[in-house]
Amino acid sequence: MMKRHVRRFMTAFAVIFLSVSLHQAVWPVSASAPPSMPQGPELAAASWFLYDPITGLELASHSPDAKRSPASTTKIMTALVALEHASIDTRMTASQEAIHAVGGDYVRAGILAGETLSLESLLEMMLVTSANEAGYVIAENIAPDHTVAGFSALMNEKARELGIPASDSNFSNPCGMEEETHFSTARALALIAREAMKHEDFRRIIRMTGITAPDTNLRKSADWQISHLLPTNELVSNPGTYGSKYYTAIGVKTGYTALAGRCLVSAGINPDGLELIGVVLGAENPEVSFLESRRLLEFGFNNFARSDLKLSGEYYGRFDVVDAADNEKVTVNTLGSVSWLMPVDPALAAAITTESAILPQSFQAPVSKGQILGELQVAVNSTTIGAVKLVAENGVEKSTWADVRDRYLDFLKNPLLLLGLKMAGGLIVLLLVVRIILRAISRRRNRHKYTRARRNNHRIDYYRKR
Repeated sequence: MMKRHVRRFMTAFAVIFLSVSLHQAVWPVSASAPPSMPQGPELAAASWFLYDPITGLELASHSPDAKRSPASTTKIMTALVALEHASIDTRMTASQEAIHAVGGDYVRAGILAGETLSLESLLEMMLVTSANEAGYVIAENIAPDHTVAGFSALMNEKARELGIPASDSNFSNPCGMEEETHFSTARALALIAREAMKHEDFRRIIRMTGITAPDTNLRKSADWQISHLLPTNELVSNPGTYGSKYYTAIGVKTGYTALAGRCLVSAGINPDGLELIGVVLGAENPEVSFLESRRLLEFGFNNFARSDLKLSGEYYGRFDVVDAADNEKVTVNTLGSVSWLMPVDPALAAAITTESAILPQSFQAPVSKGQILGELQVAVNSTTIGAVKLVAENGVEKSTWADVRDRYLDFLKNPLLLLGLKMAGGLIVLLLVVRIILRAISRRRNRHKYTRARRNNHRIDYYRKR
């Protein structure tokens, strides 16, 4: 009786164990979800965008393609077009039209009609203190037809050249005056700032914390009344309030109209040399625009860093070589480097990085040291961002028997040998044909002789019988 109960218990245990085992086999343990990309800060501005100018990566954004009034951030494009069409020391004369183009509600430096200044002085007034008539003076002197419309055409042409569609940016004046046909986006302004910052004169001016009035044809420096003009970008000029321990502000331009709100295109550089560009459009007051721009840049510098994904001389692998002497293997290393802006979280960086090697199925001796054997492509988020060569660190000689074999095969493939063999074969065929012909002729002659002999013999026999 006891044995029967034991058998039933063991049977039930086996069924339960098998069920659990099958359940685990059918329902494997799910892998943990990959880490998510860093999320941008929550800002109150209507539109904002954080951008890496080297890789072109968007790091964070909110409504980056919303069309908005750019206000005086327009002057970044004005400076870019001017620097591409004239040297920094070009002398420019202010017309009466340029002076009166600016209404009384807009910032002015007090340039006089007929006054001549250098492009450098005009850019300092326009970019540092946001003096608007300076932009109109630049526009009239740069445009081929000396009109604001002609200069606006150059601005729009440059925007298209940068890949900014007409639906995202259209400029109708050089300073950001409110017009229905004058608009841009946070993304477009970041692209424009990136291009402008390729000019050293632009980079130098946007870091200035004050300007000095120049001597002109109409007055001396001391005669200017510009004490009321202050630098507008307090990220640069007021580090005590808006500075950051993570980066140094290096520009770029503020903007304001009642329609646009407070706007700021900012840029910063950290101790590692990483530069980022931030755009904040439609903030409610200057303090918010500066604080939110600082938060945006700090988010970028705290969460991303330039990383060397591949460097020259890194070990890739060791491989067998067909026909190698002493079965020697080849060591393959990288040649070239790939760097990219990556999350500082190492687990996340590893999760979004993949490599793909392009190599032959097998390596054939001989292999020379430094010989390029293939390529290693590096992808981030499934997008190939660069590649390095794969080269042999050591040489591999061909074995003696393989060398003899290949020499023999090469000898057999020699064109002269093939030609000689063809000629010899042709001669042999010709000799065979001649031999066949001669034998045929010989047989024919023999048949004739035999026939004659038989006929003669028949005659002799005839006479003998008689």
